[in-house]
Amino acid sequence: GGPVVVIWDNLNVHRSADIRDYAAEHDWLTIVQLPSYSPDLNPVEGICSLLRRAVTANIVFADRDHHVRAVRSGLRRI
Repeated sequence: GGPVVVIWDNLNVHRSADIRDYAAEHDWLTIVQLPSYSPDLNPVEGICSLLRRAVTANIVFADRDHHVRAVRSGLRRI
């Protein structure tokens, strides 16, 4: 394989010391951290926001499949 570039938001696990150490030890891996609050650079944030408000708000899912079906249905409506 060739070089790999990973573009991540600022989720805490994406900024962990383990991740930083792993990237430092592998010169083929480049990690780019998006700035905080930059939905223009990460369009999936808008989709997730719509799903959280319209599909998954105030619902207790019976199981994983119930959750997956609801999200897929919500994505089709967007």
